[in-house]
Amino acid sequence: MIARIGGAATWTGVGLGQSVGVVASIISMWGWWTIGPSRFAATTNDAQRAQLYVESLQQRAILFLIATPIAVLITVTLAAPQARSISALMAIASATAGLSPAWYSIGAGRPGQLVLFDDIPNAVAVAVAAIAILLTRAVWLYPALLIFANIAAPVIFAYRLTPNAHRVLVPPKTIWSDVRRQAAVAGTNLVGTTYSSSPIPMATLVDAAGKVGGLVSSDRLYRIGSYTTIALSNALQSWVLEIHGPRRIRRHAIAIYLHVALGVVGGSLLAFLGPLVGNILFGADVAPTFSTTSWYGVAFFAVALTTPLSRNILIPGGRARYTFLAGLVGAVIGIPLMVVLGKIEGSPGVACGLAVSELIICCLAMPPALATLGAMKQSDPQ
Repeated sequence: MIARIGGAATWTGVGLGQSVGVVASIISMWGWWTIGPSRFAATTNDAQRAQLYVESLQQRAILFLIATPIAVLITVTLAAPQARSISALMAIASATAGLSPAWYSIGAGRPGQLVLFDDIPNAVAVAVAAIAILLTRAVWLYPALLIFANIAAPVIFAYRLTPNAHRVLVPPKTIWSDVRRQAAVAGTNLVGTTYSSSPIPMATLVDAAGKVGGLVSSDRLYRIGSYTTIALSNALQSWVLEIHGPRRIRRHAIAIYLHVALGVVGGSLLAFLGPLVGNILFGADVAPTFSTTSWYGVAFFAVALTTPLSRNILIPGGRARYTFLAGLVGAVIGIPLMVVLGKIEGSPGVACGLAVSELIICCLAMPPALATLGAMKQSDPQ
């Protein structure tokens, strides 16, 4: 709808704002997706759990206020003049995702709570925005309503846990101590998100003709498809990690096989049906081409395979540094490759750079993950 009503420049501006804003959201989240559930498991009563959530919200709010203005500045600098306002709003809207209470619901094992305070607010904001944009043709309502939903939901959730949420104040010294302690995990997430969010900013930077709309549509389909990887990983993570012994290795194997199957099916659908679906959803002016969606399909497969290696094996096994190093190498190689190939081939070249970087990360993560599984098998009682 935004692509059809706002046109190619607005659609590119929205994609640019989302890509830069999601990096700010990862800075705001600062590893709570990974370490939050384990810290939740260490609590023994509701008061401690409420304290933990409010502490996380305060920390993330501070980081949000630091990271978001930088994201807006970068977005406005890269965006076309006519799309700067919508790009800035979209960057803020994407950054607010870092305030989500979803990690707490995952730690508590309450999917209904996750739906109520994360999925439904976003769905309602999108639905209301769609109706409002149809009636007014004001596309800025979409990011504006997302900002409202993504800020209101975590605050309401805090008061649901404790009516005295505003009185649970964590000393700044404690907050910054936690920031330092979580830096390794947060850095891993940040490196991974930075390169995976780079295609649109890089394409905007190197594509002098401004023909980035098709890449934005490809990237949007890729991000939508990525929710399936996240959902599968979330569904299996506790099941895989909750037991020890021979059955643990079997569950790891099942999780890996399921992610491989998802990667093959999802990557193929994205590559071959992406152009048709993009044309239907976003319009002919910004429809993706097979030369772009095919590389996004490869990236989708690589991410699907890397996810269980990282989330189920390396990070829980105390080997997060391998995930970080793999992501760092992928970023160091992938981002320059996006620029070089983008100058030569345009948007398909940028997508190729993303696919190569994801494949590099997968190949680097696999040996230590398999070694960790081998160590588990040796240490587990038979």
